[in-house]
Amino acid sequence: MTEKNSFVGLALILALVGGCATDRSSMPVEEITFTPRGPLDPDPTDRTVGRLPGGSAGAMLLSLESGWFELTGPAEPGTASLTDAPMWDPFNSEMPPFGVGGGTLDVTVSPEHYTASDGDAFVARFTDDEGTEYLVLSVFSETLVGGEHWQNNVAVIVPLSDFAPDGTVALDGMDRIAVFAAGPDGPEPTVVAVAITGTVTFGEGSTEIDGHLSATVAADFAPATIAEAPGGGEGVPLVPGSYDLVINLVPEVFCGGTMSGHEDSFAGTTLDEVGAADGEVTLSLPTEGTVELAGAAMGAAFGDPVSLDAIANPPDTYVALTDLGVATGPDSTVLAGAYWLIEGRPMAPELIHAALGLAYVAGDGSEGGCDALFYAELRARP
Repeated sequence: MTEKNSFVGLALILALVGGCATDRSSMPVEEITFTPRGPLDPDPTDRTVGRLPGGSAGAMLLSLESGWFELTGPAEPGTASLTDAPMWDPFNSEMPPFGVGGGTLDVTVSPEHYTASDGDAFVARFTDDEGTEYLVLSVFSETLVGGEHWQNNVAVIVPLSDFAPDGTVALDGMDRIAVFAAGPDGPEPTVVAVAITGTVTFGEGSTEIDGHLSATVAADFAPATIAEAPGGGEGVPLVPGSYDLVINLVPEVFCGGTMSGHEDSFAGTTLDEVGAADGEVTLSLPTEGTVELAGAAMGAAFGDPVSLDAIANPPDTYVALTDLGVATGPDSTVLAGAYWLIEGRPMAPELIHAALGLAYVAGDGSEGGCDALFYAELRARP
């Protein structure tokens, strides 16, 4: 569960550090992310600190200022339901939705048991800073606690793209999380519990603004506290040691110039030409501004160890480049070079995001090319 960090495309990197002959590479200047996409192997590390999806907008909607939480105890099963809940855009509407749907909740945060059979419900729809749209399914009720009015609330955040009538979505602790919050009126709740496992089952409905939606939630809620972002929100230094390199073998492809529109031709790209694969690597910091990664898993094309140099823009990023000049590639391209990128200040020392890119250029010498980007992780070994 790490905060996303972005870096510029290969064209700018080459301008900064010089090196291989991939100056016609197509990686766009707009941001890509360190966050891995697709089916990486499950991470076995037991983590108790996480962040709400949706960035600052998600944190604001749930009144959790930092957006980070720490699980502090064992989880217990809980449920919630929304019936005919209206859809609302909280960031582009001055008022909550007119009318609410029906809702129920049943959550235990030991030793207290919180229930409501006649609660209210609505669904908020918003877009985070990176353009991802989310739904927040919310059930809430009021009760008296020691003479104070408390609000009990179950909120589930999932990507908008997950919605399908009668479909079921599994919580994953990353982009799909359920939160229970209870307390009197105030800046932050008194009681917090978070579910990173469980399911959301949608009924019939629409995710369009002013539409209505029904859903049921069955999840395991663990008591939690509001936490500070690791490293004070600025990341932590790299830690020398042994790591498991895990690579997502499904590339994200960027094409530009005369190769625009050729992305599908590179969907089956593999790492055979560089020899990189999952495996153990050793990270060291020989000099300021240099990172070395030793191990055959990094790919024979880069040598062993691979030496990565810090670049100024984006900050806290290390890059290694190698020329290939392989005269084969889809759609008459040439595989001109390859590059490793790793983040220099990860949000947690045990998990470092990385990316391995293959740079193809148009074989006819025109200004065009395609980059196949394989996202990866370096996971600290026990």
